[in-house]
Amino acid sequence: MQDDADHIHAAREGIGADAHLMIDAGTIFHEDVEAAAARLQALSEANVLWYEEPFDAAALASYGELAKRTPKVKLAGGEGAHNPYQAEHLIDHGGVGFVQIDTGYIGGIGDAYRVAQYAKKRGVQFVNHTFTSHSALSASLQPFAGLKDSWITEYPMEPKSLCVELTVDKIEVESDGMITIPDRPGIGLEINLAAVKKYLVETEIKVGGKVLYTTPTV
Repeated sequence: MQDDADHIHAAREGIGADAHLMIDAGTIFHEDVEAAAARLQALSEANVLWYEEPFDAAALASYGELAKRTPKVKLAGGEGAHNPYQAEHLIDHGGVGFVQIDTGYIGGIGDAYRVAQYAKKRGVQFVNHTFTSHSALSASLQPFAGLKDSWITEYPMEPKSLCVELTVDKIEVESDGMITIPDRPGIGLEINLAAVKKYLVETEIKVGGKVLYTTPTV
């Protein structure tokens, strides 16, 4: 407990008083409200913007109870939502101030957009969940591109080489810490087909002698 408090205060000292500090608990407390609540004083003292995923994705009652105890430090979660209903329940019953949606996991751009609009109506800030490729990043930005109040973006700062190779162009962080969303057709980026081709495996799937799938030509 004291180690956690020390780490939180050290992080605040390291980044300075004006920077936004977010703490990710990685679901470590499962459903234990008291264990999660024991960190609230340190989080509040360090002026933490959000307290991310203190509980398992389905622990709505725990989220809701903790939210009542921490009006200053907002809860964040939702990356584990695999359909819009789960995200909406987290907003309505979990009391989160930030809903973090993985566009690829929740069902695509359309479903993520639905959650973004739902969150807006309830005064909850939508945030993308992305840490892989720039194609995934661009897709994750589309659902909330027009929401002025949802300005935080999760950005893959140290992507694997495969993730870097997948697109010809990249979404770069600008000098002010902001990024510009690509506005070309589709997700706005050109896929590097040569990079994709390296990982293709020739495959054919048959059922009852009928070919259902063959590896596409790239």
